[in-house]
Amino acid sequence: MPTLRDYVGVDTKRIAELTAHHDFTLQVEDPESMWSQDPRRYEAIAKRYATLVPPQRLALDLNILRFRAETAVTPFPTRIPTGTESAWLVNTASAGGRRVTIYSESSVNPQDIPSFNAAYASGASVKRAEDGWTVGAPFPVVVQLRDDAQEAWLDDQRVYSIGAGRFLVPEGQHRVRPVAGTLQALQPERLHARMLSFTGGLRSLRSSPRSVDFSYASVTRAVATFDKEPIALFVDKVETACAPMKGAGRFALLLPPGEHEVLVVTQSTVLYSVDFTSAWSSYLIAVFGALSGTLLLGLYLAVRVRRPFLRRTSRT
Repeated sequence: MPTLRDYVGVDTKRIAELTAHHDFTLQVEDPESMWSQDPRRYEAIAKRYATLVPPQRLALDLNILRFRAETAVTPFPTRIPTGTESAWLVNTASAGGRRVTIYSESSVNPQDIPSFNAAYASGASVKRAEDGWTVGAPFPVVVQLRDDAQEAWLDDQRVYSIGAGRFLVPEGQHRVRPVAGTLQALQPERLHARMLSFTGGLRSLRSSPRSVDFSYASVTRAVATFDKEPIALFVDKVETACAPMKGAGRFALLLPPGEHEVLVVTQSTVLYSVDFTSAWSSYLIAVFGALSGTLLLGLYLAVRVRRPFLRRTSRT
């Protein structure tokens, strides 16, 4: 069986035949001779391999570890890439290939990790619109609104936060608008099933109280996570074995590579009815308790005000 090694240096037509018949991802190592160059070296590496494999099959290796000698003269002030340098590494590599591999997670400074998500989303754009934002990206992104935002408009669809005011937006051009202030405490939005993350190219996403349906494209198997446990899985309208893996506050499903339409059912009709009734009952009990407390406080104040007046009238 021919391998990629057999085709390196050969015409691009034969390499195209290889990529058409074999499912692989080429991970390009970061040469040690270039470790002390600035992050723009990944642009050169990506261009070098662009004629061999398409961007979706290219992964770039990032070295973020202690590899600089104390006596070496480099243009960087630290022995481990950190701060702007580490974010720039991720940003430049993501522009050259769809995937990056960071070596190693244990040597990355903890304060740098939160910035990697934004650095990796270098191909996305956000523009302020009259009543929201226009978001465009060739991959799914997460849009951060107010920390307390629970709902937003995604085009003409009402969507729910995946936590801390963050909203999952599929690839393409979309309009995101915040929902006007409402009595969100009285809205059982937690009953809606929600996708929390996805590793492939998410093309569409729609959720309902009992299910999530979406379409995607991925050259490798994809991982989707949900806030509720899936009980049934349909791939291209065909029921498929559903084996969710339980994690910290979420459930994960492994999905096949390729282009697919998926429906994930998270609750039966009976179980949803129980949750719906329970949610609204708790809200009504809370409202009744608040009203009762307000009335009791009003009666108490009325009695305290009337007593001195009654005493004065009795003396006269």
